[in-house]
Amino acid sequence: MLVLSRKIGECIVIPHEELTITVLAVQGNTVRLGISAPASVNVYREELWVRLGQPTHPSHAENDQQARGRS
Repeated sequence: MLVLSRKIGECIVIPHEELTITVLAVQGNTVRLGISAPASVNVYREELWVRLGQPTHPSHAENDQQARGRS
């Protein structure tokens, strides 16, 4: 995991995915982020992604597939 520090108004850019994440505000322990992405890229909050039954990290998907192959 890459850990970065950013101030309000600063961005993180993931160029090959055409993603830009901007820190919009920090209030207490809540951080507001703005995410710019192409319309073809779906962006989910983790709790919704989990509710949809998806793994929270790509390595979890690999582990799930390996476990299914062993059953």
